Amino acid sequence: RIELGEIEAVLGAQPGVAAAACVVRTDPPRPDPRLVAYIVPSPGTNGPGLDALIVALRQALPDYMVPSAIVTIDALPLGASGKLDRRQLPAPAAEAPSGAPPADDLELAVSDAFAGLLGCERPDRDGDFFALGGHSLLATRLTAQLETLFRRPVPLRMLFDHPTVARFAAALVASEQRPGQMQRVAGRLRVLSGLDADALKARIGTSTSS
Repeated sequence: RIELGEIEAVLGAQPGVAAAACVVRTDPPRPDPRLVAYIVPSPGTNGPGLDALIVALRQALPDYMVPSAIVTIDALPLGASGKLDRRQLPAPAAEAPSGAPPADDLELAVSDAFAGLLGCERPDRDGDFFALGGHSLLATRLTAQLETLFRRPVPLRMLFDHPTVARFAAALVASEQRPGQMQRVAGRLRVLSGLDADALKARIGTSTSS
């Protein structure tokens, strides 16, 4: 169960935050709802860094209650009664790719898998699954698909601890006891984008048998 008030309380308690709000949004082109938080910096400051806020949220809240985006605004929109008007909170700006492209087949496959689940453009090496709109349900779907493909456990915690394309790919390699296996199946990993579980299993079975 998601308690928006708990998220707002954690954010509001951070140094440099004058006010905070959190909503569940569904913004095109992403079809799934996601948590988006808003902060108003304390007067005379730029507010805390987003990395510090994410760390504080992850320490205080379960993973599924950590917002996928945090937006800094000048003031919270208020209605005629003086209460927060959540409908007037702006949608997060789309993040344009700014980093280096995937470095190898496995990173490219992970990037395509992220894009397929999140409904976004292929992220660069520094693309963060949760900053791009991912949440705990989509994270569970991603790790389940990877487990089906690799026929081995892929802990959900791995994605939360290593949420970028490059770090997640590196963690997959580090956890593999058969050197080179992850790279060898990178081509099959790329079929994750746009395939449901049944289609994925059928594609894997065909590839394995051949």
